[in-house]
Amino acid sequence: MNSRTIVSRNALLMLVSQLLTNGLSFITVPLLARWLGSTDYGTMYLAGVVAGFGAMAIECGQDNYSVLAIARDNSRAAEFIASSAVLRLLLGVVGALVLEVALRLLGYDSLTRLLVFMVYISQLLASVGTAAMAVVKGLEKMAFNAWMRVFTEVLHTGLLVGAIALGWRMRGICGAEIVTYAGTLLVCARVVIRMRLLPARPRLATMLELLKGGVPFFLWTSIVALQPSVEAVLLSKFGSPEAVGWFGASAKILNLLVFPAVILGSALSPTLARLHATDAEAFGRAVRGALRVTVFIAFPLSVGSFLFADAGMNLVFGGGAFAPSADNLRVFSAYLLPVSLNITLGTAILASGRQLAWTLWKGALVAVGAGASALLISWFQARTGNGGLGAAAVTAAAEFAMLGAAVHLLGRGVLDRTIYADLLRAIAASAAMIVPVRGFPAAPFPVLFVAASVAYVGTLAALGGVGIRDVTILRSTFLARSGRQSPIP
Repeated sequence: MNSRTIVSRNALLMLVSQLLTNGLSFITVPLLARWLGSTDYGTMYLAGVVAGFGAMAIECGQDNYSVLAIARDNSRAAEFIASSAVLRLLLGVVGALVLEVALRLLGYDSLTRLLVFMVYISQLLASVGTAAMAVVKGLEKMAFNAWMRVFTEVLHTGLLVGAIALGWRMRGICGAEIVTYAGTLLVCARVVIRMRLLPARPRLATMLELLKGGVPFFLWTSIVALQPSVEAVLLSKFGSPEAVGWFGASAKILNLLVFPAVILGSALSPTLARLHATDAEAFGRAVRGALRVTVFIAFPLSVGSFLFADAGMNLVFGGGAFAPSADNLRVFSAYLLPVSLNITLGTAILASGRQLAWTLWKGALVAVGAGASALLISWFQARTGNGGLGAAAVTAAAEFAMLGAAVHLLGRGVLDRTIYADLLRAIAASAAMIVPVRGFPAAPFPVLFVAASVAYVGTLAALGGVGIRDVTILRSTFLARSGRQSPIP
């Protein structure tokens, strides 16, 4: 099976799983937000991002290193699973102590600290499971990863609905999170046994290798995770509890919109690691192909999130107390385009071994952005009552700067002039989306959404953005899934 088919197949599997999980998220996210209200929802969002940052420290870059290492040497899979699981449990104990001290120094009350700790436990359980799934991903077998995501979301939805039906508030909901990831961990263990990747003993040498090899990735992921944590903390200090809730609501919608780029990057990562080590020309072709797909997906998402911000927020959160979140989403629409491109380009940069330079760029921009966020959050809070607008504006500006850094780091050896033609096609097709929306503003949202989508796809096809070659790749992907591979020209 050639590399393009592998990436297409893996991306398709992740896409299907993400569509299913996103469908369930459209149940859980609005249900939770409406049940808790903007203030308590803001507290839960704060607990989630702070605990997530702590959990990221547990992972400390091991997932990315495991994927690349196993992609190059499949024989070490069982050894990596056992060693990484033990290492994360040990780091988890240390992380819990550090997190408690940090929260006390920041002056958070006992309830917030308890919620953070409960979410942290759920994230620790999830991290042990993802250690195994990262190794499976390195084997370029995405089916287990895809269906594990679906299982987790189904279990999470059921437990969350049950918690709300019982009248549980924030503590009970955090308890449901713990049960969710405990169940997921058990299923991960079953997958590992089924793949005959156990038994294996954890090895100290492998743990040290994971720590050392994960350092560049840890620096990257810690900075990426630090950004939303800093924004949430600054909003809680310079904004208002409601502003934190509005920002969290818009961030949830944003996460749903970014998922196509995340899926593509996830499917691309192990294949790029292999190609970079074996075939530089094929590596460049794979990056350019993935970037082309990202461009055609990111542009309509960015324009659509601006055009349909109010309708989207009303659909998911019901407007009312969350109505100001639509303004945040309009600002975030400018962020969607560069972050989608950066996910694809960043995957290529990490696979090519330039992790440190990429990380330093991100770190510098997060540091500068933190100072700018503090000023803009205070400014917008005083004038509009929504400090989240300032945080969203800084996030978008920083991501455009990262896009410039990504293009510089990859250089001309990978990117070529064909990307500019694709950019022009995507811009023209995205502009066509505006015509039905502005021309018939009184039409119902579903009608406008379909009309805008048809306008984009039709214009893109007319300009040569979608052709027979793309259909052939898609057909080959489905044939590969059924065991009847077809060659891709």
